[in-house]
Amino acid sequence: MTLKHVQFRGHTLNQRTIDMTLEAERNVRVSRGIPADFRFDITQGSYNTSVPASAMTHAGGGAVDIRATPLTSGQRATVVRELRRVGFAAWLRKKGGSFPFDHVHAIAIGDPDLHPQAEEQVVDYRHGRNGLANNGPDDGPPDFRHRTWDEYRAKRKLPDAIPSSTPVAKKRDIHLTVRALRMAAAGDPISHTFGFDAEQFMAVAFTGLRVISDDVFIEWRATRDRKHFVAAVKAVQRHLELVDDRTPAGTTTPAGPPSWDPAGVSSACVTWCRRPAARSGP
Repeated sequence: MTLKHVQFRGHTLNQRTIDMTLEAERNVRVSRGIPADFRFDITQGSYNTSVPASAMTHAGGGAVDIRATPLTSGQRATVVRELRRVGFAAWLRKKGGSFPFDHVHAIAIGDPDLHPQAEEQVVDYRHGRNGLANNGPDDGPPDFRHRTWDEYRAKRKLPDAIPSSTPVAKKRDIHLTVRALRMAAAGDPISHTFGFDAEQFMAVAFTGLRVISDDVFIEWRATRDRKHFVAAVKAVQRHLELVDDRTPAGTTTPAGPPSWDPAGVSSACVTWCRRPAARSGP
């Protein structure tokens, strides 16, 4: 079985690997000691044979390398743990020998496009080894050695309908206006016009995108405090790299976080509801 190849952050992956990578990245982002804007710096993707040090482990699907050089030891451990949590066989590879820099090497367990050498690394991982020629011991957390992506999705109850995989590619087609956000923030139902209400939006932000913490979601469910909804709106916009409503069509926003007025949501632009079709004629 050959999965569709997708360009992601300058590298070729398949959609399954992208889904897993984004979910691990979200889990890292909400971990202790990790900046809120943390992103994986991918140094090598899949379907690639141009790096001799990788042998053929990246020749098929399911393989991804993430730069570890700028990370602290604690942050590195978090990255490895969260990659393993979602179903990767992942190890920290330190600079030396054939490795030019510190990085995390990850193989998506169960990917149908895995190269045989990558499959051998999965076997090594499950037997507590490091996946290298020296067959050394695994030095990462052992908790998730038999975890798969399907098991993780079932455990987290991630809905298939959540567009968590390619939000930036979808943002031209999907739009939730400021008016809808204001209605939801006030607790008004918006399902007839926009497809869902504040409860569903917060569930998407928490369960689908993982941009708000367990504590915030639980407190919002108990109190319906508007400040938590506004914070979720901002977090979703930042995560999905969406444009400001006041940005003219065909232009891009400057680098950095979007601007927000005191009302909290008047310049928000979030996804999941179809943008109305352009009218023809005068």
